[in-house]
Amino acid sequence: MTISTPELVGLAFDSLNPNVTTLTVTAVTPSLIAVNYNTIQNNQPSTYGNFLALWQNSQVPYDNPPIKTQAIMTNTQQGSAVFTGLTVTSSPYIVGYSVGPVRATSQVYANVCSTAVINGSTGSPPPAYFQSSLSMVYAGPTSLVVNYSLPVGCLPQTNGAWLGLWIGDTASYQSPPNVPNGLVPISTDVNAGQAFFNGIALGQGQPYTVGLLMTGWSADPTKLAYKSIAANLTFLGPSA
Repeated sequence: MTISTPELVGLAFDSLNPNVTTLTVTAVTPSLIAVNYNTIQNNQPSTYGNFLALWQNSQVPYDNPPIKTQAIMTNTQQGSAVFTGLTVTSSPYIVGYSVGPVRATSQVYANVCSTAVINGSTGSPPPAYFQSSLSMVYAGPTSLVVNYSLPVGCLPQTNGAWLGLWIGDTASYQSPPNVPNGLVPISTDVNAGQAFFNGIALGQGQPYTVGLLMTGWSADPTKLAYKSIAANLTFLGPSA
């Protein structure tokens, strides 16, 4: 089933906090690449194993080791990092932001959710950016449909990607989704598609947040891992 006509219902984004994880390239020289990053509200990048990775490629090779990595050493939501000691050529490079640690199984770098592609030392064209994201399709009293988008090459079903639904204006890093039936695994290895919540109860005018998680799905709710939030979407429950 695919719903093609968006019905944007009561969207209420918080403009002070990002709803996607972003990267910005700030400098490219023959020996370094510098970036800024901005992550989801309440993320603790150091505690949750966030890191940056650099490959000489035009898309993330999810099972190949990077040229360089940079661990995020603080628990602040935004910051910067510099990859040094490089010999930057005219070949493309891609920087990826990972919202969780390296995995032991394929895809190893499944938590990479946002990227910046750099055309090497030539400086032209400008960097191409991608952020994993969510968008609303439909919200009804007992159902919800959202679009999700993940990086090219990402295998969400293989990686245990999933969506959760929380009451309130943010997805929680401290507790699992608290809306009954508010857990949906991504059941395909296609990097973009739609997710369907059914059997939920959305209160009129009540704020809710859908979170997109790169990994951590378990059919047993007590074993869910809910730290790898790549994007969220806040909206108000629809009118009756």
